[in-house]
Amino acid sequence: LNQAPAEKADAIELEIVKQEELLLELEAPSLAAILQKLELLFETDLDKPDRDGAEKRLIIDDLCRLHDEVELLVG
Repeated sequence: LNQAPAEKADAIELEIVKQEELLLELEAPSLAAILQKLELLFETDLDKPDRDGAEKRLIIDDLCRLHDEVELLVG
């Protein structure tokens, strides 16, 4: 994307946004899919050192832990 010409990069970014919107509209078939959706929504906030970023990281961490526990129980 960084090496693409400006007009091509813009078109690629628009397509990425469209694909992300389509993904978010889909019904999540699993907890792992929900995690992916949240990570997509939170992606720019997860690295922030503020309270908002910390809270979102905690949510993701909790869901990851629950997902792992379910996987252990189900097999």
